[in-house]
Amino acid sequence: MNYYIQQIESTIMDLIEEVYLKSKRLQYWSIARQAAGLLCKNVPSLTINITDLVIRQKQVSIGSGPLEYFISMPVAPDTLNKMITDHCSDDVREGPMVQEIITYLGNLIRTQPYLFEGILRLRTHYIIIALREEISRIHGCNEEEAIEQLMQLSPFELKSLLSTILSGPELSSKATVPSEQNSYIPLVITQESKAVVIKAQSGGYHAGNFAKVEINGTTMEANSRGIHVWVINLQKAMILERASFDTHISEEESQRFVDFLGSLMQGAVVVMASKDEFTEHLTDVALFSLEQMGSTMIRQVNYRDSYVFIAEIGAPHTVLEAHQLSTDGPTEMIEKVIQMDLTVTDKEITPETICHYFPNSNKLWLHRRKNDGSLNRVPSTHFFPQVWSVLDRSKGLMIKNHSLPRDPTVLEKTAEEFNFALAVESFLGWFADPAERQIAVEVLSTAYEDLPERKEQALDLPMIIERAIRKFWEKWCEINQKRFQKSTFFKEGTQFESHVDLARQLFFDLPSEGTESTSTYIKLTLAEFI
Repeated sequence: MNYYIQQIESTIMDLIEEVYLKSKRLQYWSIARQAAGLLCKNVPSLTINITDLVIRQKQVSIGSGPLEYFISMPVAPDTLNKMITDHCSDDVREGPMVQEIITYLGNLIRTQPYLFEGILRLRTHYIIIALREEISRIHGCNEEEAIEQLMQLSPFELKSLLSTILSGPELSSKATVPSEQNSYIPLVITQESKAVVIKAQSGGYHAGNFAKVEINGTTMEANSRGIHVWVINLQKAMILERASFDTHISEEESQRFVDFLGSLMQGAVVVMASKDEFTEHLTDVALFSLEQMGSTMIRQVNYRDSYVFIAEIGAPHTVLEAHQLSTDGPTEMIEKVIQMDLTVTDKEITPETICHYFPNSNKLWLHRRKNDGSLNRVPSTHFFPQVWSVLDRSKGLMIKNHSLPRDPTVLEKTAEEFNFALAVESFLGWFADPAERQIAVEVLSTAYEDLPERKEQALDLPMIIERAIRKFWEKWCEINQKRFQKSTFFKEGTQFESHVDLARQLFFDLPSEGTESTSTYIKLTLAEFI
């Protein structure tokens, strides 16, 4: 780097410095990062941001594989710079990118600490993978193109993208109106029925106090007071959103309800059911919005009456609704059948069309699991105490040749202890696939509920996951047996062993709850284990 070129009276380092300055001015960010990596440039505030992360009990790792190094306490600037240089050698641009990520993480944890809920370890290499996956999803490009686009992002764009992937469950939801739960539940539509069957029923406070909706066998019930809404996208064949509005308590909730209805796209199917009471502060604007959608009964609904409604946005003549006075019991179970166009499944089966024969979420759940797995996110603060309970009731946990034994782990560490949480995080780190790691988290959460008091056997997490995937694959291959037998795609048969990768991808795209969900097959597998 210090080699002096006589003809131009400059060193190589001086030339690279010039490239660095010009590329920053011209906003060629990939070149700027490459030059910064060659020059081993360092961000002055890096140690401050590391300190802000670790004092909030967030470990930071640099590098990957055997070279991955975890930082759990403040470090000196020179030590940190050497770590980045030594552990980020795969791509010269990775070092500067890691420094930027750490800087933005420090800024975000100071200003938006809620983004880090459920995360104990921030592994910079896997965060880069999550950023790459997000770019790949948005632009529909391959990994190589995605990493080049990532390196070309401006600092502001990189920070915005990092904030997006940290948003976790809200990743693919609309930001305009907060919903109670982003469901992304696939609709189970068979070749025989080719229809979406929606059933809904409501019971006011004196009529059972419930709101229940069933869509193609998936039953969902409301847990709180107010008006509850489910939104179905027929083109994607999935339940996109579920939202609840307590319009009994305030007009602000009524305005949220109006804003939510206004955000829905043409063609979406909306199912509503009331529970307890919802009319006290339901404004005229909200009533008008429902009438615009086709309701003719909404102005007849009184205090604690029962009310249900099914309609398609943009087609008011399709409305189906029912109303019952509070003293007359719940509404009838209204039912609407929508015929689906499944012509796509009449085409030849290919890797691109095979998903139409299985429940799927158009890769939304797969994407979410990859994202959360890359961030080492767990569902809640209760997860680690639940794992401690599972460990206490079994002989231990296994991931291939690695184990987390019951003894002495539960004897040496308490359920709420931070060191126990770190031990579980380290153990789950043996999963190479971020999505599989998230399925393992679901297995442990389900085992907490279903495992008996004592089981003198270790839980082999990859084995449980594989058996659950096998059950899913074999069930839907049997349902579509006639069609699959005629396809050249399955000319070698539908045996699970021949299609493991495909089966895994389809299984990882199932929702976590519902009739056709990962939890359904995990529960079946654990029942056999028990």
